[in-house]
Amino acid sequence: MSVNFLNLEKVESQTIRPVGYKFPKGLSHRALVPAQEYSLSDPASHITTSQATKSETPTYVSYTWTTTGSFEQSSPEGLVGDLLIVAGGGAGQTKGAGDGGHSGGGAGGLLYYSETNGLTGPPGPASANSKSPNGPAISLAPGVNFAVVVGAGGAGQGDTTIGIGNGGDSSVANTSPYVPSPEQLNLVATGGGSQPDGISQPGQPGGSGSGVYGGYNPVGQGISGQGNPGAGPNQGGLGYSGGGGGGAGGPGSDHTDLNLRSGKDGNPAPTSMPGFTGSLSPYDNAYRYASGGDGYDFDISGTRRTYAAGGGGSGRGYGWFGGSDNLGGRGSGGGTAGGSTPSPWNTTDAGGNGTISRGSGGGGGTSGGFGGGGVVIIQFNKGQTVGIYSIN
Repeated sequence: MSVNFLNLEKVESQTIRPVGYKFPKGLSHRALVPAQEYSLSDPASHITTSQATKSETPTYVSYTWTTTGSFEQSSPEGLVGDLLIVAGGGAGQTKGAGDGGHSGGGAGGLLYYSETNGLTGPPGPASANSKSPNGPAISLAPGVNFAVVVGAGGAGQGDTTIGIGNGGDSSVANTSPYVPSPEQLNLVATGGGSQPDGISQPGQPGGSGSGVYGGYNPVGQGISGQGNPGAGPNQGGLGYSGGGGGGAGGPGSDHTDLNLRSGKDGNPAPTSMPGFTGSLSPYDNAYRYASGGDGYDFDISGTRRTYAAGGGGSGRGYGWFGGSDNLGGRGSGGGTAGGSTPSPWNTTDAGGNGTISRGSGGGGGTSGGFGGGGVVIIQFNKGQTVGIYSIN
Protein backbone atom coordinates (compact mmCIF):
# COMPACT_ATOMS: atom_id res chain seq x y z
CA MET A 1 0.00 0.00 0.00
CA SER A 2 1.27 3.46 -0.85
CA VAL A 3 0.45 6.74 0.93
CA ASN A 4 0.53 10.19 -0.62
CA PHE A 5 2.48 12.19 1.98
CA LEU A 6 1.90 15.44 0.07
CA ASN A 7 -1.82 15.27 0.76
CA LEU A 8 -1.96 15.82 4.53
CA GLU A 9 -4.88 16.84 6.65
CA LYS A 10 -4.67 18.14 10.26
CA VAL A 11 -6.90 15.72 12.15
CA GLU A 12 -6.36 16.85 15.79
CA SER A 13 -4.36 19.53 17.47
CA GLN A 14 -1.78 16.97 18.55
CA THR A 15 -1.29 15.05 15.27
CA ILE A 16 -1.37 15.14 11.47
CA ARG A 17 -2.07 12.02 9.40
CA PRO A 18 -2.32 11.16 5.67
CA VAL A 19 -5.85 11.35 4.26
CA GLY A 20 -7.39 7.92 4.39
CA TYR A 21 -5.18 6.70 7.24
CA LYS A 22 -6.90 4.14 9.45
CA PHE A 23 -5.69 2.84 12.82
CA PRO A 24 -4.99 -0.90 12.95
CA LYS A 25 -7.63 -2.86 14.79
CA GLY A 26 -7.26 -2.78 18.57
CA LEU A 27 -5.45 0.54 18.72
CA SER A 28 -7.14 3.69 19.98
CA HIS A 29 -7.34 6.77 17.82
CA ARG A 30 -7.85 8.96 20.86
CA ALA A 31 -5.25 11.59 21.72
CA LEU A 32 -2.92 11.72 24.73
CA VAL A 33 -4.10 14.72 26.72
CA PRO A 34 -1.67 17.07 28.46
CA ALA A 35 -0.71 16.40 32.08
CA GLN A 36 -3.55 16.62 34.55
CA GLU A 37 -1.95 18.49 37.44
CA TYR A 38 -3.06 18.23 41.03
CA SER A 39 -1.72 19.43 44.35
CA LEU A 40 0.02 16.85 46.51
CA SER A 41 -0.99 18.13 49.95
CA ASP A 42 0.46 15.13 51.82
CA PRO A 43 3.75 13.94 50.28
CA ALA A 44 4.39 11.85 53.40
CA SER A 45 1.59 9.47 52.42
CA HIS A 46 3.66 8.47 49.37
CA ILE A 47 7.03 8.07 51.12
CA THR A 48 8.49 5.03 52.84
CA THR A 49 11.72 5.43 54.81
CA SER A 50 14.18 3.44 56.89
CA GLN A 51 16.03 5.04 59.84
CA ALA A 52 14.61 8.54 59.21
CA THR A 53 12.91 10.98 61.55
CA LYS A 54 9.98 12.97 60.14
CA SER A 55 9.16 16.58 61.05
CA GLU A 56 6.44 18.84 59.65
CA THR A 57 5.43 22.47 59.35
CA PRO A 58 2.21 23.72 57.74
CA THR A 59 4.13 24.08 54.47
CA TYR A 60 6.79 21.34 54.43
CA VAL A 61 7.55 17.81 55.52
CA SER A 62 11.19 16.88 56.20
CA TYR A 63 13.04 13.61 56.76
CA THR A 64 16.33 13.47 58.66
CA TRP A 65 18.86 10.64 58.70
CA THR A 66 21.61 10.55 61.34
CA THR A 67 22.45 6.95 60.50
CA THR A 68 22.46 4.98 57.26
CA GLY A 69 19.02 4.12 55.83
CA SER A 70 16.86 4.49 52.70
CA PHE A 71 13.69 5.96 51.22
CA GLU A 72 11.25 5.39 48.38
CA GLN A 73 8.30 7.40 47.06
CA SER A 74 5.17 6.10 45.34
CA SER A 75 3.33 9.15 43.97
CA PRO A 76 2.04 8.88 40.36
CA GLU A 77 4.92 11.03 39.11
CA GLY A 78 8.25 12.31 40.41
CA LEU A 79 8.45 14.33 43.61
CA VAL A 80 10.76 17.34 43.85
CA GLY A 81 12.58 18.08 47.09
CA ASP A 82 15.41 20.09 48.64
CA LEU A 83 18.36 18.02 49.83
CA LEU A 84 21.14 18.67 52.38
CA ILE A 85 24.05 16.22 52.69
CA VAL A 86 26.72 16.70 55.38
CA ALA A 87 29.64 14.30 55.80
CA GLY A 88 31.34 13.39 59.07
CA GLY A 89 33.82 15.87 60.55
CA GLY A 90 37.52 15.12 60.93
CA ALA A 91 39.08 14.51 64.33
CA GLY A 92 41.25 17.07 66.08
CA GLN A 93 44.95 16.31 66.05
CA THR A 94 46.27 14.14 68.85
CA LYS A 95 49.89 14.84 69.73
CA GLY A 96 50.98 13.32 73.00
CA ALA A 97 54.66 14.28 72.96
CA GLY A 98 55.56 17.56 74.70
CA ASP A 99 53.22 20.43 75.39
CA GLY A 100 53.12 22.10 72.00
CA GLY A 101 50.12 22.93 69.86
CA HIS A 102 47.52 20.82 68.08
CA SER A 103 45.48 21.45 64.94
CA GLY A 104 41.71 21.34 64.55
CA GLY A 105 39.83 18.86 62.36
CA GLY A 106 38.08 19.94 59.18
CA ALA A 107 34.30 19.89 58.89
CA GLY A 108 32.59 17.32 56.74
CA GLY A 109 31.79 18.35 53.18
CA LEU A 110 28.39 20.02 52.73
CA LEU A 111 26.17 19.77 49.63
CA TYR A 112 22.82 21.49 49.16
CA TYR A 113 20.33 21.16 46.28
CA SER A 114 17.43 23.59 45.99
CA GLU A 115 16.01 26.46 43.94
CA THR A 116 16.81 28.95 46.72
CA ASN A 117 19.44 29.58 49.39
CA GLY A 118 19.07 27.40 52.46
CA LEU A 119 18.60 30.47 54.64
CA THR A 120 19.55 34.12 54.62
CA GLY A 121 20.71 34.78 58.14
CA PRO A 122 21.53 38.03 59.91
CA PRO A 123 24.59 39.76 58.45
CA GLY A 124 27.98 39.90 60.05
CA PRO A 125 29.07 37.89 63.09
CA ALA A 126 25.58 37.23 64.49
CA SER A 127 25.40 34.03 62.48
CA ALA A 128 26.88 32.59 59.34
CA ASN A 129 24.68 33.05 56.29
CA SER A 130 23.56 30.05 54.31
CA LYS A 131 25.16 28.94 51.07
CA SER A 132 23.85 29.11 47.54
CA PRO A 133 22.81 25.70 46.17
CA ASN A 134 25.20 23.26 44.54
CA GLY A 135 22.42 22.52 42.04
CA PRO A 136 18.65 22.55 41.55
CA ALA A 137 16.19 20.67 43.74
CA ILE A 138 16.29 16.93 43.13
CA SER A 139 13.63 15.01 41.23
CA LEU A 140 12.76 11.61 42.72
CA ALA A 141 11.28 8.99 40.39
CA PRO A 142 8.40 6.86 41.73
CA GLY A 143 9.06 3.29 42.75
CA VAL A 144 12.81 3.80 43.05
CA ASN A 145 14.79 2.95 46.18
CA PHE A 146 17.35 5.53 47.29
CA ALA A 147 20.20 4.53 49.59
CA VAL A 148 21.17 7.08 52.26
CA VAL A 149 24.65 6.78 53.80
CA VAL A 150 25.59 8.97 56.78
CA GLY A 151 29.31 9.34 57.49
CA ALA A 152 30.70 8.90 61.00
CA GLY A 153 32.91 11.48 62.67
CA GLY A 154 36.64 10.83 62.68
CA ALA A 155 38.21 9.33 65.80
CA GLY A 156 41.10 11.08 67.54
CA GLN A 157 43.33 8.04 68.00
CA GLY A 158 46.80 9.51 68.12
CA ASP A 159 47.80 7.47 65.09
CA THR A 160 50.45 8.49 62.57
CA THR A 161 48.57 6.78 59.72
CA ILE A 162 47.34 9.24 57.11
CA GLY A 163 43.55 9.42 57.00
CA ILE A 164 42.86 7.46 60.21
CA GLY A 165 41.04 10.40 61.79
CA ASN A 166 39.22 11.63 58.68
CA GLY A 167 35.43 11.79 58.75
CA GLY A 168 33.28 9.40 56.73
CA ASP A 169 31.52 10.30 53.48
CA SER A 170 27.75 10.86 53.33
CA SER A 171 25.74 10.15 50.17
CA VAL A 172 22.38 9.70 48.48
CA ALA A 173 22.23 7.32 45.52
CA ASN A 174 19.78 5.22 43.49
CA THR A 175 19.85 1.50 44.17
CA SER A 176 17.29 0.33 41.58
CA PRO A 177 18.71 -1.39 38.46
CA TYR A 178 17.21 1.18 36.10
CA VAL A 179 16.43 4.79 36.86
CA PRO A 180 15.39 7.24 34.12
CA SER A 181 17.24 10.52 33.71
CA PRO A 182 17.13 13.08 35.33
CA GLU A 183 16.27 11.03 38.43
CA GLN A 184 19.66 9.30 38.43
CA LEU A 185 21.46 10.38 41.59
CA ASN A 186 24.87 9.68 43.07
CA LEU A 187 25.64 12.63 45.35
CA VAL A 188 28.61 12.31 47.72
CA ALA A 189 29.85 14.71 50.40
CA THR A 190 33.43 13.97 51.49
CA GLY A 191 34.47 13.56 55.14
CA GLY A 192 36.55 16.23 56.88
CA GLY A 193 40.35 16.03 57.12
CA SER A 194 42.45 15.32 60.22
CA GLN A 195 46.18 15.88 60.74
CA PRO A 196 47.89 12.73 62.07
CA ASP A 197 49.98 12.69 65.25
CA GLY A 198 53.37 14.34 65.05
CA ILE A 199 54.90 17.61 63.93
CA SER A 200 56.16 16.25 60.62
CA GLN A 201 52.77 15.29 59.19
CA PRO A 202 50.92 17.44 56.63
CA GLY A 203 47.39 18.65 57.10
CA GLN A 204 44.86 16.37 55.48
CA PRO A 205 42.36 17.28 52.75
CA GLY A 206 38.65 16.54 52.97
CA GLY A 207 35.28 18.17 52.45
CA SER A 208 36.98 20.82 54.58
CA GLY A 209 40.69 20.40 55.29
CA SER A 210 42.38 20.09 58.67
CA GLY A 211 44.53 22.75 60.26
CA VAL A 212 48.19 22.00 60.76
CA TYR A 213 50.77 22.16 63.53
CA GLY A 214 54.50 21.90 63.10
CA GLY A 215 57.13 23.42 60.84
CA TYR A 216 55.98 24.49 57.42
CA ASN A 217 53.68 21.57 56.75
CA PRO A 218 50.96 22.30 54.21
CA VAL A 219 47.42 22.82 55.45
CA GLY A 220 44.62 20.45 54.52
CA GLN A 221 42.65 21.64 51.50
CA GLY A 222 38.87 21.61 51.17
CA ILE A 223 36.84 20.51 48.13
CA SER A 224 35.39 23.35 46.08
CA GLY A 225 31.65 23.60 46.63
CA GLN A 226 31.82 21.51 49.82
CA GLY A 227 34.18 23.28 52.22
CA ASN A 228 37.37 25.26 52.88
CA PRO A 229 41.01 24.76 53.89
CA GLY A 230 42.38 24.66 57.40
CA ALA A 231 44.90 27.14 58.80
CA GLY A 232 48.63 27.00 59.40
CA PRO A 233 50.51 27.02 62.72
CA ASN A 234 52.13 29.78 64.71
CA GLN A 235 55.74 28.83 65.21
CA GLY A 236 57.41 30.37 68.25
CA GLY A 237 54.74 32.68 69.66
CA LEU A 238 51.47 32.59 71.55
CA GLY A 239 51.87 29.02 72.71
CA TYR A 240 52.94 27.50 69.41
CA SER A 241 49.28 27.29 68.42
CA GLY A 242 48.08 24.86 65.77
CA GLY A 243 45.66 26.14 63.13
CA GLY A 244 41.90 25.67 63.12
CA GLY A 245 40.17 23.26 60.76
CA GLY A 246 38.19 24.54 57.78
CA GLY A 247 34.40 24.87 57.86
CA ALA A 248 31.76 24.81 55.15
CA GLY A 249 31.24 28.57 55.55
CA GLY A 250 34.86 29.70 55.79
CA PRO A 251 38.51 28.65 56.27
CA GLY A 252 40.14 27.91 59.59
CA SER A 253 42.03 30.69 61.39
CA ASP A 254 45.47 31.06 62.88
CA HIS A 255 46.17 32.89 66.11
CA THR A 256 46.57 36.28 64.38
CA ASP A 257 42.91 36.40 63.27
CA LEU A 258 41.25 39.22 65.24
CA ASN A 259 37.94 39.10 63.40
CA LEU A 260 34.86 38.62 65.54
CA ARG A 261 33.47 35.14 66.04
CA SER A 262 30.07 34.01 64.73
CA GLY A 263 27.08 32.60 66.54
CA LYS A 264 25.21 29.40 65.72
CA ASP A 265 21.60 28.33 65.18
CA GLY A 266 20.59 31.96 64.69
CA ASN A 267 21.89 33.06 68.10
CA PRO A 268 24.06 36.14 68.74
CA ALA A 269 27.81 35.99 68.46
CA PRO A 270 29.91 35.44 71.59
CA THR A 271 30.91 38.58 73.48
CA SER A 272 33.93 39.51 75.57
CA MET A 273 34.25 37.71 78.88
CA PRO A 274 33.10 40.10 81.63
CA GLY A 275 36.02 41.39 83.68
CA PHE A 276 38.52 39.18 81.89
CA THR A 277 41.93 40.78 82.57
CA GLY A 278 44.07 37.70 83.13
CA SER A 279 47.51 36.93 81.77
CA LEU A 280 46.06 36.27 78.33
CA SER A 281 44.44 39.70 78.07
CA PRO A 282 43.48 41.19 75.63
CA TYR A 283 42.71 37.75 74.18
CA ASP A 284 39.17 36.91 75.05
CA ASN A 285 35.93 35.26 74.04
CA ALA A 286 34.90 37.61 71.21
CA TYR A 287 37.72 37.00 68.70
CA ARG A 288 38.61 34.13 66.43
CA TYR A 289 42.35 33.54 66.95
CA ALA A 290 43.08 29.92 65.90
CA SER A 291 39.43 28.94 65.72
CA GLY A 292 37.75 26.54 63.31
CA GLY A 293 36.02 27.88 60.22
CA ASP A 294 32.32 28.70 60.48
CA GLY A 295 29.50 26.48 59.26
CA TYR A 296 26.33 27.33 57.33
CA ASP A 297 22.76 27.85 58.54
CA PHE A 298 19.73 25.99 57.18
CA ASP A 299 16.10 25.56 58.20
CA ILE A 300 15.50 22.51 56.00
CA SER A 301 14.69 20.37 59.06
CA GLY A 302 11.99 22.81 60.17
CA THR A 303 14.31 24.41 62.75
CA ARG A 304 17.20 26.76 62.09
CA ARG A 305 20.48 24.93 62.61
CA THR A 306 24.15 25.48 61.78
CA TYR A 307 26.13 22.66 60.14
CA ALA A 308 29.73 21.78 59.30
CA ALA A 309 32.00 24.04 61.40
CA GLY A 310 35.72 23.34 61.84
CA GLY A 311 37.49 22.30 65.04
CA GLY A 312 39.66 24.74 66.99
CA GLY A 313 43.44 24.60 67.29
CA SER A 314 45.37 24.86 70.56
CA GLY A 315 48.69 25.98 71.98
CA ARG A 316 50.57 25.87 75.27
CA GLY A 317 47.93 27.11 77.64
CA TYR A 318 45.71 28.36 74.83
CA GLY A 319 42.57 26.46 73.91
CA TRP A 320 41.06 28.09 70.84
CA PHE A 321 37.46 27.97 69.77
CA GLY A 322 35.49 25.68 67.53
CA GLY A 323 33.88 27.39 64.55
CA SER A 324 30.36 28.86 64.85
CA ASP A 325 30.48 29.35 68.63
CA ASN A 326 32.01 25.94 69.38
CA LEU A 327 29.79 23.94 67.06
CA GLY A 328 33.17 22.58 66.05
CA GLY A 329 35.16 21.08 68.94
CA ARG A 330 37.20 23.47 71.06
CA GLY A 331 40.96 23.04 71.19
CA SER A 332 42.56 21.91 74.46
CA GLY A 333 44.28 24.33 76.82
CA GLY A 334 45.74 22.04 79.45
CA GLY A 335 49.38 22.51 78.46
CA THR A 336 51.24 25.33 80.21
CA ALA A 337 53.07 28.21 78.61
CA GLY A 338 56.26 29.01 80.50
CA GLY A 339 54.58 28.53 83.87
CA SER A 340 51.51 30.65 83.08
CA THR A 341 48.05 29.51 84.08
CA PRO A 342 46.11 27.25 81.70
CA SER A 343 43.56 28.71 79.34
CA PRO A 344 40.42 29.91 81.15
CA TRP A 345 38.26 28.51 78.33
CA ASN A 346 39.29 24.88 78.28
CA THR A 347 41.62 23.60 80.97
CA THR A 348 41.58 19.93 80.01
CA ASP A 349 44.11 18.12 77.84
CA ALA A 350 41.38 16.70 75.60
CA GLY A 351 40.17 18.52 72.53
CA GLY A 352 36.42 19.05 72.38
CA ASN A 353 34.24 16.82 70.22
CA GLY A 354 32.42 18.22 67.20
CA THR A 355 28.67 18.55 67.70
CA ILE A 356 26.96 15.28 66.85
CA SER A 357 24.94 15.01 63.63
CA ARG A 358 26.21 18.38 62.42
CA GLY A 359 29.36 17.23 60.60
CA SER A 360 31.73 19.45 62.61
CA GLY A 361 35.45 18.94 63.20
CA GLY A 362 37.01 17.98 66.54
CA GLY A 363 39.33 20.23 68.53
CA GLY A 364 43.05 19.55 68.76
CA GLY A 365 44.56 18.30 72.01
CA THR A 366 46.79 15.80 73.77
CA SER A 367 43.78 13.60 73.08
CA GLY A 368 42.18 15.02 69.95
CA GLY A 369 38.42 15.54 69.93
CA PHE A 370 36.21 13.32 67.81
CA GLY A 371 34.59 14.72 64.70
CA GLY A 372 30.81 15.03 64.67
CA GLY A 373 28.85 12.55 62.57
CA GLY A 374 27.10 13.72 59.42
CA VAL A 375 23.44 14.10 58.51
CA VAL A 376 21.16 13.88 55.46
CA ILE A 377 17.90 15.89 55.26
CA ILE A 378 15.32 16.04 52.48
CA GLN A 379 12.36 18.42 52.49
CA PHE A 380 9.18 18.34 50.36
CA ASN A 381 6.72 21.17 49.76
CA LYS A 382 3.22 20.03 50.68
CA GLY A 383 1.69 22.13 47.92
CA GLN A 384 3.78 20.92 44.98
CA THR A 385 1.97 19.73 41.86
CA VAL A 386 2.47 16.44 40.14
CA GLY A 387 0.92 15.23 36.88
CA ILE A 388 -0.66 12.16 35.38
CA TYR A 389 -1.32 11.41 31.69
CA SER A 390 -4.39 9.77 30.24
CA ILE A 391 -5.95 8.86 26.87
CA ASN A 392 -8.75 11.27 25.96
